[in-house]
Amino acid sequence: MSNSNQANAQALNPPTHGYTVLFAALMALWILAPFARAAGLGDAVELVLLTILMLAAGYATSDQGKRFKVIVTLGIIMGLLIWINFSPWFDIYPFVPAKIAGIAFFLLVAYELLVDILAKQGRVDMSLIYGALSVYLLIGIAFAWLYEAIYVIDPGAFKGIEINPLGELDEFQYFSFVTLTTLGYGDISPTSRIAGSFATLEAIIGQVYLTVLVARLVGMQISQPSQE
Repeated sequence: MSNSNQANAQALNPPTHGYTVLFAALMALWILAPFARAAGLGDAVELVLLTILMLAAGYATSDQGKRFKVIVTLGIIMGLLIWINFSPWFDIYPFVPAKIAGIAFFLLVAYELLVDILAKQGRVDMSLIYGALSVYLLIGIAFAWLYEAIYVIDPGAFKGIEINPLGELDEFQYFSFVTLTTLGYGDISPTSRIAGSFATLEAIIGQVYLTVLVARLVGMQISQPSQE
């Protein structure tokens, strides 16, 4: 079997508009949640947007077979724990497990999308671009949840964040994407070794991902004329 055939054999076959739907759900969470929070509707709207995101991620990866079952299981666990955590009848205890399940969920979905992107052959279309952008956003959200879990366990792990342990995701999301893009404004910074190690890891992943992604997409585009 040729290298091209091997790559095609490894490539996924996402549903029609699967990556577009996932990217739209990610952008909705990223853009709408802060406005809803400012209007006093943060918890309810964020819960709905997260539920939509889980469904969109499941739809985009529904051709994964056994791994799809793992993704769905993680999504269900994360969803249940998040709903329990938002419930007024429960205390903080489901918070960290919900974040851990969410981290695993987002990273697994990002991994599956990345495998597809690197294995595909042929024309670079908007669906592939949306998938690539979704991977980047999923990485940033996963690390944001990781930082929030670290903060709950150790409130002194970050400098510049003044929220309670049940605080809102937007400050950690801001810090995560500032780190992922290596902007490094410095208004929020890690003060513990664990938080600093993960921040360094995220910065490295962000740079490596962009380098590999651009190289892959350019390579696909250059090789396209010879395949026609």
